[in-house]
Amino acid sequence: MRQLLADGLREQVRRTALTKDRSALEHHLRNSIGRLRQERMVAFFADADGRLLSEEVLGEGPENGVLLSARSLFGRAMNLDARIVVLAHNHPSGSAEPSAEDIRTTRTLAKLAGQLGITLLDHFIVTDAAVTSCADRGHL
Repeated sequence: MRQLLADGLREQVRRTALTKDRSALEHHLRNSIGRLRQERMVAFFADADGRLLSEEVLGEGPENGVLLSARSLFGRAMNLDARIVVLAHNHPSGSAEPSAEDIRTTRTLAKLAGQLGITLLDHFIVTDAAVTSCADRGHL
């Protein structure tokens, strides 16, 4: 039953442009990574219209961090000819507040993305109860 629900949420994300409505994406993120005990970073790659090309796990780490390679992130985006990237990672601590490192990394990646003709649309911090948007907080 859980797998069926997860598949349905993933399908809803696939059919909804990332630039139009993020409620399906947020629900999918809470369900897929919000309850994990280790951190996981995922990326959603989309075309210029926001249609999902791929959802991929970029890394996993201990409860307090995950390493992210800008080279592998943007290399993959370019291989897919993605024009939009959305990042998300969970905080097993239960706090959906972005850390100072989350903010620093988000700003650096947004700048690099822009130089490559890619838009970093958002970076979400996820728990089982909440999703915080770095874009809404002015960190992009």
